[in-house]
Amino acid sequence: MSVFTLHLVDRIGSVSRTSEIAFWNAAMRSMIQNELQQLFNRVVNDPRARPVSSARVLWTNHSGGVGPADLVVYFSTDRAHGVTQRVAAQAAQHSHTGQTLLGDSAGIVSEVYVSGHLQVGGFDSLGTRQKASLFAKGAFHECMHNKLYPLNIHTGGGGGLASATLSYDFGLVARNIDLMAPALQVAAPQNTAHMGRR
Repeated sequence: MSVFTLHLVDRIGSVSRTSEIAFWNAAMRSMIQNELQQLFNRVVNDPRARPVSSARVLWTNHSGGVGPADLVVYFSTDRAHGVTQRVAAQAAQHSHTGQTLLGDSAGIVSEVYVSGHLQVGGFDSLGTRQKASLFAKGAFHECMHNKLYPLNIHTGGGGGLASATLSYDFGLVARNIDLMAPALQVAAPQNTAHMGRR
C-alpha cells in the first residue's frame, strides 16, 4: 500500500502580504490543511484508490520528498506574483482565483491566488472558516485539473468541486470521487523548482 501526499506551498509569507489579505496566517493555513485532509481521506477510502491506502496533506517549502504521483499546490498572492507567471507569462489566465498549467517540461503547476478571491462576490462577508474552506476547495479543484487532464472537469467532472465557479459550501460529489480515486496513483510530474523560493 502507498501514501498519496499533497504538498501545499505558501509563497505569500510576509514579503508580498498586503493589508487586504491580513487574514492569511498560521490558523488559516491549518484550517485549509485540515479540510483538504478530510477531502482526500474521502477519496482514498474509495476502493478504486488502491494501491493508495492513505493521504497526507502538509505545508512545505522543500522539494525533497515529492513522489511521482504526489501533487503540489502553490498558494500565491496573485498571478503577477505567482509561479504560473514565472513559468508561462504568456499563458492565458482563465480564472483570478487559481490556475493549473500543463505541458511544461519542468512539470505541472497548480496554484491558488489568495487575493483573487477578494473579487468573488461576498468574500468579505465570509467568516475565517468559510474563507479557509473556499481556499481548500479551490486547491482541490486545481488538483482535479492536475490529475485528470485532458478531461475538462468543468463539463465532465460532475459538478461539486469540479464546478467552474466554487462556493465554500460546495462539497465532493460522487463523480468527483469516481474520477479522483483511481487517478491518485497516476504519475503527474510536478514543477517543484519554486517550492523554496518567494
